[in-house]
Amino acid sequence: MLDPNSSVQVVVYDEQNQMRGSIALSSPSPISWQTALPNLIGASLALGRVEFRVTQGRAAGYTAVVDNVTGDGIAVLAERVDTGATDFLLDGVARTPGANNTHWSTDVRLFNPNDTLLDVSIDSLGFSSGRPTLARSVPPLGLIEWVDILGAGGFGYSDGVAGALHFRAAKPFL
Repeated sequence: MLDPNSSVQVVVYDEQNQMRGSIALSSPSPISWQTALPNLIGASLALGRVEFRVTQGRAAGYTAVVDNVTGDGIAVLAERVDTGATDFLLDGVARTPGANNTHWSTDVRLFNPNDTLLDVSIDSLGFSSGRPTLARSVPPLGLIEWVDILGAGGFGYSDGVAGALHFRAAKPFL
């Protein structure tokens, strides 16, 4: 929490938009707070999302994970949902072998904050083969995951590629 006397509600949802856990936090002085997901929901969650609802003052939220094989960490800042159409460029997507017997692949998760079905168009940029465009429908208030979007279940690229993806929809999404 960034300001004195700030309050935030942290809410965890699963991929079916069912609330799995919630906690209200407040502090008379600015603080940094973190916890493990099982402390909030009591179990693991393969696919989900977190909402940070600032009820007083100011707060900044993020989620972080650590790869259980390599120990690599990643943090993702919370974002506000925009209004209107969404046009988003995701650069640095890859499907390629890496150093030390690792393999880079790109997974995509899309959240539809709307109460109606959302069609998302995804263009691949900077690739020489495969399907140039894919479309995916995201249910109302739904969260979907696309594992290895550049591979056989997505654009159909083989190993050794990198580029960007351009996401477009008539309404907002994250």
